[in-house]
Amino acid sequence: KNLIDQVSTIDFFLIKKLFNNAVLKPTQTLQDKLIPPPIIAFPKNDAEKERAHRARLIGENSLQRGEVAILTVAGGDGTRLGINGPKGTFAISPITRKSIFQLHAEKIMAVQKRYNTRILWYIMTSQNNDSATQNFFKAHKFFGLDPHQVSFFTQGMLPVVDLQGNVLMDSKSNIIMSPNGHGGVLVALKEKGILNDMKNCGIKNIFYHQIDNV
Repeated sequence: KNLIDQVSTIDFFLIKKLFNNAVLKPTQTLQDKLIPPPIIAFPKNDAEKERAHRARLIGENSLQRGEVAILTVAGGDGTRLGINGPKGTFAISPITRKSIFQLHAEKIMAVQKRYNTRILWYIMTSQNNDSATQNFFKAHKFFGLDPHQVSFFTQGMLPVVDLQGNVLMDSKSNIIMSPNGHGGVLVALKEKGILNDMKNCGIKNIFYHQIDNV
């Protein structure tokens, strides 16, 4: 039953296409040259300082109107950090031993206080660490945040394949699955209804970051 349930959710045609394009017949799909997007660099003269000031006001006004949401990609485990659990649970501050999740939560609370606003926090987990992540937040009472402003959603999973494109299994009834990468957030935002939720809440701007970008 477990194997049938897994197979029913896997797009094997997609897996074959991805493997063929990446391993068997890698092609250059990008035709045009990449052009850096327009940015506001560190101001060097009065005109640039004025432009930077206007940009800051736009951001602050958007925060005050409650139009900004935080999107954190946190689907990985902390194996390379030497812990058995979600990466965000790693106690990274050397003296107070605060977790990565706590540091992000405290930054959100500080911005809320500074701009008298409420910021929604969307956290993308994986099937491997979703329950552990949510239990960690509950155990720490959401680090002082309102539980209703924190939303969790899982990213998609793809089968692990070998260098010949064969799907790998760790038992006769279980296919080894892995999170589908950072690009999977775009699909998950739509499939899990997060985009609609943001729209209903008046969100216009998303601050996207990876969990370990402390």
